[in-house]
Amino acid sequence: MSPLSSESTLKAGLLMALESAVNNSLAYDPATQQSLLALDGKVLHLACTMPAQSVYVLFVGNHVELWSLFESAADTTLSGTPSEFLALWRTRNKITALTDSGVTLTGDSTLLQQLQKISASLDIDW
Repeated sequence: MSPLSSESTLKAGLLMALESAVNNSLAYDPATQQSLLALDGKVLHLACTMPAQSVYVLFVGNHVELWSLFESAADTTLSGTPSEFLALWRTRNKITALTDSGVTLTGDSTLLQQLQKISASLDIDW
C-alpha cells in the first residue's frame, strides 16, 4: 500500500468516526436536529492551508456527513491554518470572530450565520 493511499484510508476512517460522533450527539438534541433541516443540501468546505487538507460538511436532512472530496462547489468555504481555525473556535467575541482569526471566508456568509445560531442553542442532554 502506498503512503498516499494509507493516508487517504486513515483520513476516511477519522472522518467516519467524527461524523458518527457528531450525529450520535445530535440525536440527544432533537431541537438542533430540527434546526439542521433548514441547511439541507448546503455544503461547508473547511480548507486547512498548512498542511493542505480539506473537509466538506454536507448537511443532509437532520444530520451531517463529512467528506474528504466533493466535486461540486461548496456554498461556503473557510480557509486558514490550524492556528487560525483554533483562534476562530476559541474567540469569545462572535461579532468579530472571523475577522480577528485570520480565517478567510469565501461564498455565502448566511450559512455561517445559521450555523452560529444553531450552535448557540445547542443543548445536548447526555
